[in-house]
Amino acid sequence: MIRNYFTTAIRSIQRSAGFSFINLIGLAIGLASCMFIALWINDELSYDRYLPNTDRIYRIILKDTRWSQPRTPHPMPLAMVADFPEVTNGVSISPIWGTGLTRPEFTVEYNNHKFEEKGFMSADSTFFQVFQFPFVAGDPATALKKPTGIVITQSMAKKYFGDEPAIGKVLKIEGTFNLEVTGVIKDVPANTHFTFDFLISYVSLKARDRMNNNGTLSDYYTWNDFGHYNYIELAPGVDPKTVEKKMNTWIWTYIKLTPEQQESIKENNTQLLLQPITSIHLHSNMIWELGKNGNMAYVYAFSATALLILLIAIFNYMNLATARSEKRAREVGVRKTLGARKDQLVSQFLIESILLALGAVLFASLLVELFMPMFNQLTGKHLQSLFGHSIYIPLGLLVVAAGVGLLAGSYPAFFLTAFKPIAVLKGKISVSRSNINLRKLLVTFQFAISTFLIIFTLAISGQIQFLKNKNLGFNKDQVVVLPIKVDAIKHHFEAFRSTLEQDKSIVLVGRASNIPGGQFNNNSIQWKSDQEEVNASEMWVDDDFFKVLEIAMAKGRAFSQEFASDSVATFILNESACKSLNMADPIGQQITWYGDSPGTLKGAVVGVVKNFNFHSLHENIGPLIIQHGTYDWQYSYALIRIKPSMVAQALSKIETTFKQFAPQAIFNYSFLDQDFAAQYEAENRMGTIFTIFAILAILVACLGLLGLAAFTVEQKTKEIGIRKVHGASSFSIFSMVSKSFAGLILLSTLLAWPAAYFSINSWLNDYAYRITISPWYFVLGTAMALLIAALTTGYQSLKAARQNPIESLKYE
Repeated sequence: MIRNYFTTAIRSIQRSAGFSFINLIGLAIGLASCMFIALWINDELSYDRYLPNTDRIYRIILKDTRWSQPRTPHPMPLAMVADFPEVTNGVSISPIWGTGLTRPEFTVEYNNHKFEEKGFMSADSTFFQVFQFPFVAGDPATALKKPTGIVITQSMAKKYFGDEPAIGKVLKIEGTFNLEVTGVIKDVPANTHFTFDFLISYVSLKARDRMNNNGTLSDYYTWNDFGHYNYIELAPGVDPKTVEKKMNTWIWTYIKLTPEQQESIKENNTQLLLQPITSIHLHSNMIWELGKNGNMAYVYAFSATALLILLIAIFNYMNLATARSEKRAREVGVRKTLGARKDQLVSQFLIESILLALGAVLFASLLVELFMPMFNQLTGKHLQSLFGHSIYIPLGLLVVAAGVGLLAGSYPAFFLTAFKPIAVLKGKISVSRSNINLRKLLVTFQFAISTFLIIFTLAISGQIQFLKNKNLGFNKDQVVVLPIKVDAIKHHFEAFRSTLEQDKSIVLVGRASNIPGGQFNNNSIQWKSDQEEVNASEMWVDDDFFKVLEIAMAKGRAFSQEFASDSVATFILNESACKSLNMADPIGQQITWYGDSPGTLKGAVVGVVKNFNFHSLHENIGPLIIQHGTYDWQYSYALIRIKPSMVAQALSKIETTFKQFAPQAIFNYSFLDQDFAAQYEAENRMGTIFTIFAILAILVACLGLLGLAAFTVEQKTKEIGIRKVHGASSFSIFSMVSKSFAGLILLSTLLAWPAAYFSINSWLNDYAYRITISPWYFVLGTAMALLIAALTTGYQSLKAARQNPIESLKYE
């Protein structure tokens, strides 16, 4: 019996090859879209879950009513291991910071081969007890205990040493010291909230720090500095809330607070919290994150998109199946007359549907494999093949095929087998109004989804264009950013600047510790002693910085060599800092800056700069304090404004001059506008992905509309023939067939518009600067849906309008 079901199903599919192909394509596109989205979601949810003890690792964060940060004092995790029986391991880590909390590149050299590298981290010797990355060579227990030791990844070992053993080799790191490779680990997985290629032990960095500070350790490694990323591993079964409660009183045994600080902590509800590392990627967006985190809202959005596309594909099957109801209904009538039971007929149709779904799953899997490299490029992911990793994937796809086949084939199976055989064989098929309304409802729902996706995609595009074109308060165009970490340029910058500015392609050259759009260090500033401190970002600039970026002054003046006091302790604030300090007339006022290095400074405000977006447009413009750089180490970048019509000449001049001053160094540069735009990479990718899936959803929905159009024409065959005999024009026939679909599409907008508005508004809430939701998004989205629907149904309508009435009436 089962064999007969399969044989009959295959023959039925072969007899209706065109119909089966459309069904197959519709389901395959829908399933492939869902597979891609499922792979993306699975990758987003997999961050930091590969470690064997991942469920017991927590990051210590500091939070109050004003802000949150993931940095706490360096000694904290190991002190907790000693003092808390609930804590089994701990580690403190940090990037190797440059001036102004920037992430500089380091020149790494081995055997006369040099490369610029950014992937440097430092860590306690206990790092591999907490983060159990697999070792390729070396001993994880001792790799970070040796002074001047360094652990590198397998890719870096291959890059610098080829097939030679890496252990014992010495890397020369400019600006640091020579380090011996003591361990090689497998490459850090991409689905980790922080990545690195080079890991230097604090043992080495502390030894160098003591050597540079007459045997004393700088505050950076003490309880006085909240500047490290600290992680602990709890014992099995320990409730993190219990540890949180204890450590919020325990920490003050190590850190002594003044009465004012105690009052501030109480007022702002300052507390230490334990953050599961598995929640960092999707649920953490604090300042000073170690990497670019994801967004749980995107996971929800793409999950909903996958479900909607899958539903569209399933509904299409139903519509396309019922569109051929008359032919299949006659088959059902014959089978019933010959004694077939209803359950046998239902089984027959369900098996046919499952076979078609299985074919669609296989075709969808082929599409996924074929387009995986393109999808990875669009999303920035490193997703692997569907197959070859686990037996559960093929089994899962079989379950999907069975589930989709049953779901998609259920309605046609029960609908077609409900026909009475006598009525069918007489050609009197009664299609109930409820069946017709259900099909119309399905198409309405499909195009509501499609219209929603079109409108949402238009809004994403509008926000991205807004971010790109908004006036940032400075001119980012035609500015070359040149890292100046080489001493030969740092110590002779005036000569370097003078050489560049002699060329007619160079407009002006300035220096800064940080660049807009990058990371900034934060410290407190205060105006009056009885006033609460204000947290402010900070940077050092030279005299020409404001001219290079064309930043306007609101009050006072910029720094100038004409004022000797600028090299001692003078400050420029932005308007936001003045507002936070309640300074109506700031020029000449004395303020205090509680900085890291050289420490607390008091000085006069000589200027107020107009607010400019030194962070991304996700954030409002916060307080900023700007100082005049006195020492070479306070500068990290040269900012070079070039003439738009002479870009090639300017870049050639910059490289030539760079090589003239530092012939052994690696020349590396970027453009400020591109650096700033890189902050919105996630939005660009989201917009691209949504556009692609919106197009696919519309394509699949069009197949459903095509099915309903075919069904309508089939049901109106006799009516069309009679109208044509009585002189109806082709246009009137076309209008009769088409107008019902236009009504369905317009009805779909009533469903799509509210959902699109609330979804767009919710998404835009993540931005400090956002577009106004324009009615044109909804009008244009609806117009596009109507046009697509008209093109889809036009063929069937024209075919019906041009049909010879004899062909229509011969069925009678």
